[in-house]
Amino acid sequence: MLAGDILASLKQDKEAIEQFKKALEIDPSKEEIYLHLAVSQVRIFEYEEAVNTLKGLLKAIPDSPLAYYYLGKTYDQMKLSVKRVIIQESHRDKTRFEQAYIDLGVSLESREEYDNAIITYKQLLEVNPLNINVIQHLIQLYIHQQRFEEALSLLQSIAHSGAGGLEVHKKIGLLYLEMERYDDAVKEFNDILRQDPEAYQVRFILPPLSKKRKITTMP
Repeated sequence: MLAGDILASLKQDKEAIEQFKKALEIDPSKEEIYLHLAVSQVRIFEYEEAVNTLKGLLKAIPDSPLAYYYLGKTYDQMKLSVKRVIIQESHRDKTRFEQAYIDLGVSLESREEYDNAIITYKQLLEVNPLNINVIQHLIQLYIHQQRFEEALSLLQSIAHSGAGGLEVHKKIGLLYLEMERYDDAVKEFNDILRQDPEAYQVRFILPPLSKKRKITTMP
């Protein structure tokens, strides 16, 4: 630990990391080793490694407040630089950092910081607009906040891209129901039945809905 601290103070973080890792092998129960290791990893932009280090601390000491504090700081640092990294790094790193950024959004969701999670996902979509996983997270958040028009817009963008298949159209139909746009819902469900006559869940929904709206359904 002392050797690692001296090297870190000299800004020789790569060498410090080696010492901190050796210290962890000797005693994986000491909170301060994890924290010093994570700080050095962040300083040389090894964000994913720092996150893994801090998650390791949470496994060792689940109620460590400092682990959550430094995990939050690490995610903030990652948030500031991830867009540059995604653009500049190789495809392998792009995929890895996209997943790290998604982890940041999920972490914000788990803390019920829904607005910040939405901002995080939207920032990632600016770099990769076709990330279906991120779009699905956004849709769920919009629905949770009853921002139905925004959720619908994203679902329609997936449908127009050809991704998601009939399942996306079913979600659009169910969202129309939530919005009380019954005519649109019936049209969407009928379109599904034209392509898949055995879509039994849709057939279960349509009769009472169509009777209510007096609209003809697919035979």
